[in-house]
Amino acid sequence: MSFNYIAPAPDGAPKGEARDRAREMAKPVTPLSDRLRAGYGSLEMSMQTISGLCKEGRKCVLRDLHGGECWPCD
Repeated sequence: MSFNYIAPAPDGAPKGEARDRAREMAKPVTPLSDRLRAGYGSLEMSMQTISGLCKEGRKCVLRDLHGGECWPCD
């Protein structure tokens, strides 16, 4: 059996409500729609831009005209 270990906060780190307030203050104020894609790690490409993939399912990663259901399902 294995356990995931989460290290405790370092000495001097805020506790309780102060920690929550610090986390809130650290969030960016600018909405994603107004930020550059490179600023939040978004990719401008999608799997559907690759030629030869299924056009029926929005998320389907199988080849075009495949037999059976799309995977993963919408």
